[in-house]
Amino acid sequence: TDYEKESRNVEVRFGRTDEMPRQAIRLTTEEFYPVCSPIAAEADKHWESANLFESPAASCTWKAWLNSDNIMLPNDAHISRSSTFQMTFIAAEAGVGMAIGHDTLVNDLIVKGRLIAPFSHRAPMVEGYFLVDVQEHAQSDATRLFCDWIKAEFLEEQ
Repeated sequence: TDYEKESRNVEVRFGRTDEMPRQAIRLTTEEFYPVCSPIAAEADKHWESANLFESPAASCTWKAWLNSDNIMLPNDAHISRSSTFQMTFIAAEAGVGMAIGHDTLVNDLIVKGRLIAPFSHRAPMVEGYFLVDVQEHAQSDATRLFCDWIKAEFLEEQ
């Protein structure tokens, strides 16, 4: 999508810094890590023997997480991929295996006890959430209110 040619007041966009317009404000600095259901963690504490799930929509993959800890993903490793993070988290929550998630998407599920992070290692993510808005002089009152609210929400989460 050519975002610059579309008409919009404001948007929250996920991506890399170099993909964002100059005026974009970074809202998050993310880390990614495996998550699973508490029951699955009791039964299988090793990623090597677990069913692994990931979404190829971002750089946070099993291979990247392992490489960040100087561990190589075995050539025969089987990873199930889903087009959305939501599907990987549903599988993990159901106790089917472990998924790779990042802070913004899994923090609530962890706080509610639906998922846990079974390993202490976390890797920095190159992507993040950005606020992209029109030039300040072109903003409506509603756009300014939304921008102030979304910045406050993300700051509160960090």
